[in-house]
Amino acid sequence: MDHLATCPLCRDVRAAIEGTHERLISVNQHSIYLVGEHQFFSGYCMVVARDHVREMHDLSGEVQQAIFGDVMRLGRSVAEAYRPLKINYASLGNVVEHLHWHVIPRYADETDPKSHPWAEAEQFKNYRTTFDTARKVSRALINP
Repeated sequence: MDHLATCPLCRDVRAAIEGTHERLISVNQHSIYLVGEHQFFSGYCMVVARDHVREMHDLSGEVQQAIFGDVMRLGRSVAEAYRPLKINYASLGNVVEHLHWHVIPRYADETDPKSHPWAEAEQFKNYRTTFDTARKVSRALINP
């Protein structure tokens, strides 16, 4: 099945591999790093599996380990660059059924830093990531 027609993350992967994705940080062997669609949480990024797969357990053990390493490297880079209070990692796939992780830095000055990251989702549209913002976030990251 050609997932490019129906899966927005498959389209993101293709654009990343072609070097045309505006929020691209890097292309890895089994994943891509993207700056998040919004910057309500400064430094918010994503790890997206290069292959269209719904569940982590559907990958070989080798690929599972590689992608988990990618998630941890990006998380460490966000932590070093942005010095958040906490980082939330989320891989749900209920809306977009393509394996991906949200790497979400959380800050002490938030309204409620202990709430889940989507508690203020109505605000995200006010912090849409522009090309310039994506470049700033990408450049701030240390060895992602």
